[in-house]
Amino acid sequence: AYIMVPHDMEMGGFRIHSERKIICSYRDCGIVGFDYPAAIEWYKRLSSIEPFKVIRTPGANIKRALLNGIYHYKVNYIVFMRYYEPSEQDHRGLKEVYKNDSFALFKVLFNPVPNSP
Repeated sequence: AYIMVPHDMEMGGFRIHSERKIICSYRDCGIVGFDYPAAIEWYKRLSSIEPFKVIRTPGANIKRALLNGIYHYKVNYIVFMRYYEPSEQDHRGLKEVYKNDSFALFKVLFNPVPNSP
């Protein structure tokens, strides 16, 4: 599974505990900082999901970040902070599969690649 998580989560987080890939973390560049192509890829990924973070700017629109995660990176799941999880009318194409006091996990229900099996 490929998971989209808020990119400013503390080190470890979902990548280590779930043993799954995430799009990126703001801390990844410290790991890949000496590899120029990897640093460029990190910056591209971080820029494409920038508003999707733990502490958001009030009124920030995360729709473009979610679409980038689904269509460009083909994530299977999205982790939302509970205080800004989508409302029922806003999560068409997503199914809530888990929730606790802090997070809500949604499965992406549609195939983002047109005409694929």
